Amino acid sequence: MSNPKTIICEYCHTNNAWSANTCVACGGPLSHPLADPTPQVATLTERPQPEKLSNEDLIKIGEKADDVYFTVLNSYAIAWRTLGEALAIALTGFILGLVGGLTGVFLSGIFGAILVGVAVGFTRKQFYGVLISAPVGLLLGLGLGALVWVLGGAPQVMVYSGLVFAVMGASVGGGRGLPFSRRNCWEKSRPLLGALGGLMFGILGTLLGWGLVAGAQAVWGLVST
Repeated sequence: MSNPKTIICEYCHTNNAWSANTCVACGGPLSHPLADPTPQVATLTERPQPEKLSNEDLIKIGEKADDVYFTVLNSYAIAWRTLGEALAIALTGFILGLVGGLTGVFLSGIFGAILVGVAVGFTRKQFYGVLISAPVGLLLGLGLGALVWVLGGAPQVMVYSGLVFAVMGASVGGGRGLPFSRRNCWEKSRPLLGALGGLMFGILGTLLGWGLVAGAQAVWGLVST
């Protein structure tokens, strides 16, 4: 190891003064380095620091997240409620039409199915509430009408009692929310869509009831002859 103020001869390894150009021992030329070697130090690049959000920005982000959450939640609830309404209208309207077709009051069965569709579409209930309210009311009304029929009344009473109890079941226990004039287009169209659904399934039930009666009469005519 050479002294910083001396230089070692590469031929005879003798220390010489830094200012000497030839070796004092062997006379060989001395080679001076151009500059003192300095160690290279590796430098690390600084990582960009994440931008700090202010409290106002954090509040805005939280509000947007809440809006998205409640929008998804409301859409989910509306979808399930719509499905429950469709099933309730289909079942109740079909049974009313069927009983009307069986008892010979075709228009009453169809008209009753339309009224039930309007009542179900106008009332706001949760999925299970709207799913069972009108059908359960219909069954209670049909049971009461059947009792009147057994006691000597007309069988057509079942259609009217079933209609009254079905509308009561669809209307009772549900909130109507905003006034009708302040509802959006979708909410305003629900009673109309319910009426159309009741009309369709009421006609299907009436046709089936009428067909069953006609088939039974035809079979009875063949058997009696």
